[in-house]
Amino acid sequence: MEITELLRQGRDEEAWQRCCGFIDLSLEDFMRIQRRLLSEQLELLKRCELGRYIMNGATPRNLEEFREQVPSPPMTTMPLTS
Repeated sequence: MEITELLRQGRDEEAWQRCCGFIDLSLEDFMRIQRRLLSEQLELLKRCELGRYIMNGATPRNLEEFREQVPSPPMTTMPLTS
């Protein structure tokens, strides 16, 4: 069974074991680390010129605020290549 199917079925723990079972962390611990790392990256992004441009002056404090304050570009603006 593919990972996407496991996730669709809500079998997150099984998907985790298949993909990352070699890591001696629980899914919750792993995600806590990922959220912390992303928060660190957001702080760095707010301090650089490119980050301020991308975020259009927004200063989100966390991922939820980033999602609310920084709109992602519509997919239709991306060039399609064949």
